[in-house]
Amino acid sequence: SRAVDRTKVSKIKEANLYFFWECMMGLSVSLTINIIVVSVFGHGLYQKTNADVMNLCLNSDVPHHNIFTGFLHLKWTKWKRVLFTRSVAILPTFMIAFYSTLPELSGLNDLLNAMFSIQIPFATLPLIAFTSNPQLMGQFVNGIFTKIFTSVVSVIVICINVFFVLSSWLSTAFLNYWLLAALSLYCLVYFSMCGYLVLHMIANMTAADNTALSRALLCKTTWTNRNMQLWTMK
Repeated sequence: SRAVDRTKVSKIKEANLYFFWECMMGLSVSLTINIIVVSVFGHGLYQKTNADVMNLCLNSDVPHHNIFTGFLHLKWTKWKRVLFTRSVAILPTFMIAFYSTLPELSGLNDLLNAMFSIQIPFATLPLIAFTSNPQLMGQFVNGIFTKIFTSVVSVIVICINVFFVLSSWLSTAFLNYWLLAALSLYCLVYFSMCGYLVLHMIANMTAADNTALSRALLCKTTWTNRNMQLWTMK
């Protein structure tokens, strides 16, 4: 919640260290709880093992906090953001749970999981792109190992989620040709946008080499960090 002096490299490194441990502890606790809950209920209801449901727990924790700040440009302190986002999430959930039946809640839960799975590329790929751009991150840019590791993990997670979403919807879509046509059109638009995000990520990774892709997709005036000159001076 403290203000970070972004003109000093030492202060940024210190803030990155605290952010890392904060996310690590929060995600570890959340992941442990989710694994326990999903594993127990998944095994009892669907006769599935832990490996079948683990990927669901890996993708449902932090993205809404980052998106809240990035898309809406609201510079709030962290406790205000957490209070607002949790209130928006918990209050409607409580009302729906109170006035709904168990089968309705089960169907709603499946729909929400499918929506989260579909949204994953729009959270992970831009994040990797921005943190891999040397013109934006300066000396804090991702290293080659981080770029490869995050890219491979993102591709695996995205492919797994897309497979499960399509497998659950195709059986229903084949019963109605209009629904199948709508699903095909949606998939075309969706994969086109994902393809653009992949190209945009590659352009950011190769921005330092001034490749044709980076020149075509990136605007030099946009990717300028006003603190980079101060970092190099010090």
